[in-house]
Amino acid sequence: MTGPLLAFLLASSASAGQLGGFEKALVQPAQAAPAKSSSKGKTVSFGSGELAGSDCEPFLLCALLQIAAATYEPTAAYAAARPLHMPILPLLRLDGVYQLIPKDIDALSGRVELGRGSFGAAYERILFREKEPRDRMWGWRGEALWRMAVGEGARLDAAIGYMGFQREGSHNGASTGLSFGWYPSRAVGYEVDARWGSIGDGTATDLRGRLYLGPRSWGGLALRPGYRGIRTGDATLHGPELTVSYSW
Repeated sequence: MTGPLLAFLLASSASAGQLGGFEKALVQPAQAAPAKSSSKGKTVSFGSGELAGSDCEPFLLCALLQIAAATYEPTAAYAAARPLHMPILPLLRLDGVYQLIPKDIDALSGRVELGRGSFGAAYERILFREKEPRDRMWGWRGEALWRMAVGEGARLDAAIGYMGFQREGSHNGASTGLSFGWYPSRAVGYEVDARWGSIGDGTATDLRGRLYLGPRSWGGLALRPGYRGIRTGDATLHGPELTVSYSW
């Protein structure tokens, strides 16, 4: 009797516990990375002036500042004449998401975004549910957005905020990221979101790609089928998802 019971317990322990493994990866210290060489001496043009490389690290920040400056007036013009319910520069956006994560996990999440013109703020809450063993983990992220209209049918959002996960413990840290959307027509578009969070001594990476389907006849409703993966250390929660959205 004890032999089969022990084998069952060992098998259950070995084949389950993805959420527990994810939390464990969150708290494991990251291996030290080699020091990066400084880029002092580089200068980047910004409007009528220049920013020294030592004053603008990393270089990506300089590039974003340049893009923000170049798109500020076009963004303001787009916001003033923005068609109702367009996914670019929404006044209000609500997302409800269902995701399937192999092998025994699904996730429910909701996100709200409020904004006006270039300025926006968003909050997301996600619940991961594991069937065997029965387990739960919450995730969340709040962020400020600098939203840019790039051309007639594209958007680029820069985000900075705070994110976290909670299971047996609470693990939080600062986050940053980018979102890009390209909409060749009113009804169809393609979207990519990337977020990076510094949690403890490690990094959590959240990547997502989606198709946007929002015909004019649907009003502000849209479907966003896609794929999302969240990785920290050697643990990843990833799988297909479907988002139902409303934009005003």
